[in-house]
Amino acid sequence: MCAGAVVLTDCVFWFIIYPFLSAKDFTLDFVSIYTTPLGFFASVEMYIWWQVGRFGRGRGGSKRTGPIEVNLSKFT
Repeated sequence: MCAGAVVLTDCVFWFIIYPFLSAKDFTLDFVSIYTTPLGFFASVEMYIWWQVGRFGRGRGGSKRTGPIEVNLSKFT
């Protein structure tokens, strides 16, 4: 289902929109060159932290099923 949407989007871009674009529409500037790798590395880092949170307690995943309980009796 998603592959059909991707193919349809690609076809619309390459066969309808792209022929009407000119070379002046595509410019590379400082911002576009240096922010693309930063966005890539930020998304990889978010994925890594998501995996750490998901499988943080070993191979079985997180063992907590409910809210975290804190015992404050030793502080009172």
